[in-house]
Amino acid sequence: MPIAVTLLQNNLLFVPLEAEHLQKLADNAEIRSLKRGEFLFHQDGERERFCLVLAGVMRLVQVTEAGKSITMHTAIAGEPLAILYALIGEPFSGSAEAVEDSEIIVLPTPLVWELIEAHSVITRNILKMVAGRLREAHNRIRELSTENAEHRIAHTVLRLIDKVGAANHNGGIDLDMRLTRQDLAEMSGTTLETVCRTLKAWERLGIVQCRREKLIVLRRVEISRMVVGGE
Repeated sequence: MPIAVTLLQNNLLFVPLEAEHLQKLADNAEIRSLKRGEFLFHQDGERERFCLVLAGVMRLVQVTEAGKSITMHTAIAGEPLAILYALIGEPFSGSAEAVEDSEIIVLPTPLVWELIEAHSVITRNILKMVAGRLREAHNRIRELSTENAEHRIAHTVLRLIDKVGAANHNGGIDLDMRLTRQDLAEMSGTTLETVCRTLKAWERLGIVQCRREKLIVLRRVEISRMVVGGE
């Protein structure tokens, strides 16, 4: 079912293409709605289309042979989803799960490639995105190799602030997404018990406020100091 071309213009992948260049793609696109906890695709499943997050929050999660879940990336509205694997045409080594109710634009790969070949700006956009993901991956490898669990959790919270943080009227920062302690553990490469213990300590110090599936940062500067201290 065709979609409004403005939905593509608002995505980071296609900025700043005009509507006339995106109309054919919009006419052949579809929107899939996912409830929280539903999967768009599963680990090692075939991926033949480009996916863009229209609304909500998605996470790319990988399950190890030992059964442990690791969140590889979190994508919000306006971002592509697992773009590297769509480009190389290989199954993704993880699953795409809706962190909250989400809508995904699904695009036919041949038409996306036509646009890439015709408009070099898309190639530049892709390079910027892939470079950003690579930098994030390098940082996470360094954190896992050299830093303790509290510092890794601090890094994760700071990344979430940059991605989904919204200032509130009390001077704090709301993380504008559903976030369980288990989610935070999988993002930080640590255990649920460690996250619970760390958040309780931060809450006693007035650094964060924990609510059901929500986290409010009250003193970002203190979390930033932890990160500096862990480097």
